[in-house]
Amino acid sequence: MVVNVGVVGDMQLSEIKSLAETAGAIANTLRLAIMMALHDVGKKSFNELLDAFEVNPNSLNYHLTKLLKAGLIERERTAKQTLEEKHSFYKLTAKGEELLRSLGVTPSSG
Repeated sequence: MVVNVGVVGDMQLSEIKSLAETAGAIANTLRLAIMMALHDVGKKSFNELLDAFEVNPNSLNYHLTKLLKAGLIERERTAKQTLEEKHSFYKLTAKGEELLRSLGVTPSSG
């Protein structure tokens, strides 16, 4: 779709594109569930998310990438000192937290 207007209301086209990307990122059940899980626990590794959602690793990677590109989650890479392996942990960004709050999502009480 081509939008020929540089400004819609008070929003610039770049802001509209960003909003559309964010909406698209959470318009998927798995991606929203990932965000809600991160909201509950703070951060999870790739393997923890893989175990929690029982999906194909390639599928999980695809969905995490969508959330990363939308700025809703971020990845922390740390070196596990005992094995000298790098591990990735995912957590919500402030934008992701704010979005879930605006949707009325509160952390579960476990």
